[in-house]
Amino acid sequence: MKNDKNMKKNILLLQIVLTLFGTALAIVLLVMSFKTPSLLGILGSATYLITHLAIIVYTAKNYNKKENIYFQGVIYAYASVLGIQILQAGNYISGFGLTENVAILINCCNLISFANTIKFADSLDSKKIALAYMIIAVVLKLIVEICLIIKMFAFIKFIHILMSLSIPVLGITIIVAYIYRMKRL
Repeated sequence: MKNDKNMKKNILLLQIVLTLFGTALAIVLLVMSFKTPSLLGILGSATYLITHLAIIVYTAKNYNKKENIYFQGVIYAYASVLGIQILQAGNYISGFGLTENVAILINCCNLISFANTIKFADSLDSKKIALAYMIIAVVLKLIVEICLIIKMFAFIKFIHILMSLSIPVLGITIIVAYIYRMKRL
């Protein structure tokens, strides 16, 4: 019993640290996007930041509330990041030299992740179905981000690598939060 509580505390602490780290990265990325402004860059950076802030607000104010709407807000914020990344993949063709086929594949994977995230939000009352949707979304997103990092390694900065990986980590954080939420309710 005590071991379970320690493990839960450690997992929650890790979630907090990763969320705060992601928030700090999002702030840095937003500041960087204002140095060489583009609408898509600023919009993407602001969306990353808003998503991380949504998780912080949910944890601080709405964590113990039973209504799905509060948790769905976090999920929809996460889905918005995936949506922005669909737009960004189109920009990668010209800006970073990705071929059209690679960009289409990335967009298809991001669209599937986006759709699965929305279905996750709509299926919160059915734990197995909801988890299946979100696990597919996160695994697919992780594969896309790793492939992008490999393909664009020469063109991107270290902060972009961290930010890319923070998106699937954020999805994992949402999965863990959902699992603990279901145990609580």
